[in-house]
Amino acid sequence: MRRLRRTTRRSLLWVLGALAVALLAVLAVIDERMWDAGGPGIVGFELAGSEDSAREILAEWGEEGRDAARLSLWLDFPYLVVYGAFWALAAAAI
Repeated sequence: MRRLRRTTRRSLLWVLGALAVALLAVLAVIDERMWDAGGPGIVGFELAGSEDSAREILAEWGEEGRDAARLSLWLDFPYLVVYGAFWALAAAAI
């Protein structure tokens, strides 16, 4: 029974780790679309500091950049869940 749990945990760690890396790669590609649209990436937007700065970034991005930002934010939530689950499971294994 204990060996089965260890194997299952190891397999789940691999799956979660691979999924986190895949989501991170997709988020990096999306972030590049925002840079190409003429503004900063999503982190620059999240740390804009003021409503005026955020409006400037949205204007720089245009429609394509805003679409990329919207997709990035939607994918960021599953990434955080997968990333958190990976590290929680890894910590439990130790």
